[in-house]
Amino acid sequence: MAVDPHSVASDWLSACSTALGGSSVHAVTRLVLPDGWLRDLLVFTWDVRALAGREKIASYLANTLSPAQITDVKISDAPHYGPRVVPVPQMAGAPSIEFVFTFECKHGHGRAHVRLMQDTDGAWRAFTLLFEVIDLPGH
Repeated sequence: MAVDPHSVASDWLSACSTALGGSSVHAVTRLVLPDGWLRDLLVFTWDVRALAGREKIASYLANTLSPAQITDVKISDAPHYGPRVVPVPQMAGAPSIEFVFTFECKHGHGRAHVRLMQDTDGAWRAFTLLFEVIDLPGH
């Protein structure tokens, strides 16, 4: 069965945007695979963090998600950043959907790189999420 990466990415990002905008840690972590990764480059704190697993991600976001003030979430229109299907060689070529989205946050303009994979229930969830500040207005 062929996968429509644009549809999957749009559906996932809609749920993610709602979760981020509502500062719902539970809703955000439900969009991540149980063994997924979150990398933060100055979006949630002024530290650089890499977290593995829903529990560690939830613990980190409990005090950092709301203050980050993430808004205006949308799929990037930059070339080569649109949703696409990419096989993951380390996982026997299992398909993933990769894309980039942009957002605004307390510190400035941000970008997130996402790799979605299907969970055991068939739902597409993030295996990796990299949030980064790409511009500090006024600096």
